[in-house]
Amino acid sequence: MIRYRIKLSELNSRIDTAHPTKLTPRGNVRANATDSLAWRKRAKLETLRVRSARTYSQGRFGDFWGDLKEIFYSIQGGKCGYCEMRLRRYIRRNSNAPGEVDGEVDHYRPKDGVKEWTEIPHISTGGRDDDCYYLLAFFPSNYVLSCSACNNAKWNYFPIAPNRCSAHSCKKADLDAELPYLIHPLNSSETDPETLIGFKGIIPIPLASPDTHDYWRAQVTIRLLGLSKGARLKMDEERAEVIRALYVALRLEAAQPGNTDVADELALLPVDALPHRNCARSFVRLYRTNPAKAAELAREAHRVLQDAGLS
Repeated sequence: MIRYRIKLSELNSRIDTAHPTKLTPRGNVRANATDSLAWRKRAKLETLRVRSARTYSQGRFGDFWGDLKEIFYSIQGGKCGYCEMRLRRYIRRNSNAPGEVDGEVDHYRPKDGVKEWTEIPHISTGGRDDDCYYLLAFFPSNYVLSCSACNNAKWNYFPIAPNRCSAHSCKKADLDAELPYLIHPLNSSETDPETLIGFKGIIPIPLASPDTHDYWRAQVTIRLLGLSKGARLKMDEERAEVIRALYVALRLEAAQPGNTDVADELALLPVDALPHRNCARSFVRLYRTNPAKAAELAREAHRVLQDAGLS
């Protein structure tokens, strides 16, 4: 997981540009056609509706969140915001234009109540709340584009320590006072995910001192989303391929210090669009300080690929 830096004002601007109010040829808003309103105006209407009902219920606008997939796909570099696996973009038939984007717009704080999560029994995770966060159903700052595996794993869980804000509040101050365990990759005021989770080869590990809140944030995020080795074979294979390619490049760099091709490849590491960037950067840092250990982890990655028939 990495941070995707975008301010809420910029996100709102992108949404307004992509989904403005649809006007008649004379420049008027169509009478009684709420589907023609700009996305954020429709979102405001839906928020007023659920506020009045004091609970979430399906709205009137169909695939409301699907309208924003392309925007979040662009922000996140075509990757799942949680596991960094590449998302697919389908092409419309008989057209070169982008069509449907794979993945789902996930609600970081669930819109339809929170289920109790007890996978790590010796820490308190906030319990169940059937009403919580319905007011955030239509807030873009609460969204992350995720792959289906992460979306299904996360479901309606939102572990938190120790207490949740009121189910009927969405004030920024109340939300900021919460202590979530799940890391949010698109919140610019969040702790950088790469300071919380690093990698030992293809295995994600907490970076904070044991038994601190940041340590448990990493542990809960890894466990909840199924990011650990063995949880998802395709994810393991992709990370192993990244490490194998990097190890070859780093060995070439050591043997040929002036090789510009290798330098160009390594210079790409800060680019958000690269899959498994956190894993890659962790491996490069290790190679710079402990090449022998990096070689051992590269061999382990190679074995993963061998077992998958990809070597």
